[in-house]
Amino acid sequence: MRVSLDSGPFKRVRLSTGWSIRTPTPVPRAERLVAIGLFASTLFATCAIGAGNPIFRWSYCICVLLIALGIVLSIAWNSIASRDNHGARVPVRAVPLAALGALAAWGFAQLAASATDYAYATRVRSVELTALAAVAFGFAWCAHDQRLRRKIQEWLAVSGSMLSVVGVLAYFTAQGKIFWIFASPYPDIWGPFLSRNDFAMFLELAFPAAFVLGIERADPWSSERTPLRNPYLWMAAWMYAAGLASASRAGAALLTAEAVVLLWHAPRRWRLYFGAAALASIAVAGAGTLLGRLQLTDPFAFRRDIAASTIEMIAERPLRGFGLGTFPQIYPSYARFDAGAVVNHAHNDWLEWCAEGGIPFALVWLTLAISTIPGAFRSKWGLGVIAVFLHALVDFPFAKPGLAAWAFALIGTLEGGRNEKSMRPRTLTMQGEGEHS
Repeated sequence: MRVSLDSGPFKRVRLSTGWSIRTPTPVPRAERLVAIGLFASTLFATCAIGAGNPIFRWSYCICVLLIALGIVLSIAWNSIASRDNHGARVPVRAVPLAALGALAAWGFAQLAASATDYAYATRVRSVELTALAAVAFGFAWCAHDQRLRRKIQEWLAVSGSMLSVVGVLAYFTAQGKIFWIFASPYPDIWGPFLSRNDFAMFLELAFPAAFVLGIERADPWSSERTPLRNPYLWMAAWMYAAGLASASRAGAALLTAEAVVLLWHAPRRWRLYFGAAALASIAVAGAGTLLGRLQLTDPFAFRRDIAASTIEMIAERPLRGFGLGTFPQIYPSYARFDAGAVVNHAHNDWLEWCAEGGIPFALVWLTLAISTIPGAFRSKWGLGVIAVFLHALVDFPFAKPGLAAWAFALIGTLEGGRNEKSMRPRTLTMQGEGEHS
């Protein structure tokens, strides 16, 4: 088959995507720099998640807030300078934008109304939530281009696989030191993560990105390349194995649920190869600790009592709560038992949101979570957002910016993908390889 080139130059991106009528324009430099800056800042926050010094959290918050301020100023300038206001479009839909705005403003409203029992804690938490909202807004602004979204997906997959390797190695060899260097209050360390649950939740976010990239990278037209030579296959298989090795029960269950959904939509051949790669990775990483934890007679022993006390807090102030970030100070008055340690969180973000901000505050989070479901299932590689919101029923991923920022980054990236149809170049579909000139 021959195709005339009279209408203009052609650019073949890949065989499965057909032929483009014109060479795609390069990704704008501003969007690329914003994506790199936000991703690097978030990765830094994750690597410093176990640091006790709050300067790392504050540095991250300031960095992403400055980036978001630059984006807002850019949108405002384009609104003034552009007659058709094409460049002034806000990249987030009304519902998630309203939810993000409410999360950022809630704590400050409590401070203004003197509706918090500990102003400093509410002030700190308000800044953190504002920074998380800024992360989602920033990724939505720069991820409207399909190529840049794919780059973000690749960065997440590579970062997740690298940290998963470091995490498993650190667990067996670091002797309780963060990155083999810094002292830690806990003996079991998973790279930068002080908790097996934090490690598993991070993998829940990164695993689908590697899995989907592996399927997209597979070339059905070439018989020479097998899936076992696909690096993303091994990245996904190792992250799944590392999640099982972490012995986080909820993390293992959610990673398995993600794998089932993804395998359901994968080619049959890919399912076989992923199963083989996952079994090989599990043999290396190990899953014996998980099997032992699954045999516990009452896995919710402490969490059940903490949840009951948190429900009493909610019943005391169901509408306005005690103030964002105040759970560690208020909980001892409602504690039913002595855990022998400080209870900083309710081990259930949803209950903690109700206790600190009132039931309406938790409904804002629910609105944000529901708004991400269509995009997560459509993209498949955004399924980690849903998994983390579900994991928040038994843990507190959104209390840590170094972990929660990845969920907000995915929320923003999925929002940016909604503008793809209006910006996608026209394509001419080719049936088969054919002959071209």
